[in-house]
Amino acid sequence: MTFDEAQEWAEEHLEAEEYEAIFGEVSEDGETKGVLYSLPLSAIEKVKRIATERRCSASKVIEDLISTL
Repeated sequence: MTFDEAQEWAEEHLEAEEYEAIFGEVSEDGETKGVLYSLPLSAIEKVKRIATERRCSASKVIEDLISTL
């Protein structure tokens, strides 16, 4: 299954909160796109920890970090 196919399946079968936990927050205008990046495992674990603490998606953590640059 491709990433786009997984997103499509998830849109049809998951609740909004479940979808956003996996694919990130969806803006009202729909301007989001799934991408794949490679990161050190330590960075991934840190993002996951922060997301859990903030009760948001990993995508939101990264988006917030980028917006501070």
